[in-house]
Amino acid sequence: MSVERFIFEMISGSVIFAALGCGFFLASEKTISRLEKLCRNKVIGLVIALPALISCIPHAQIVAPGILQNPAVLWLLALAIPVLSYFYIDFYAARAIGGAIIILAYDLIHVAYEEAFAGAAVFTIAAWIFGFAGIWISGKPCALRDWFRLAARKNSFKIASAAAAFFCAVLFLAALFIGFGRLQ
Repeated sequence: MSVERFIFEMISGSVIFAALGCGFFLASEKTISRLEKLCRNKVIGLVIALPALISCIPHAQIVAPGILQNPAVLWLLALAIPVLSYFYIDFYAARAIGGAIIILAYDLIHVAYEEAFAGAAVFTIAAWIFGFAGIWISGKPCALRDWFRLAARKNSFKIASAAAAFFCAVLFLAALFIGFGRLQ
């Protein structure tokens, strides 16, 4: 993995989880309508989906059949699909967040073992857990909206969700600091 991609992904992961943590922490009966609208926000979805799909190109090139192994075709698809999704997909931000979480989990596990991080098992277990959450959100994007609703109703769930999201944000920052010196 290139140093630039590593830095971008670790910062992006930290920002996404910090934003989710803030959303969970601020969830209340007064703010729930705004949080629900964020799950459907097309601009946020586009901003998250474009880099997430671009970061998938090296992975897709290995497993794609035939013409799809051509990097030019994959780049075209990575740029066209988020734009088309902007017009045709509901809960676009939630889907993009779920997809970004999946690729971030994969790459965090990959770099933790490739660069022999101290505590690679902690990074892996956390990445598996939030990777499953990303799959769940991508498969059922209204689940993120429901997660915000539950956080707005139950204070203990709000605190647990916000703490888990902030832990993941810190985990990405820790990976950034641990891995930065090793990747150079």
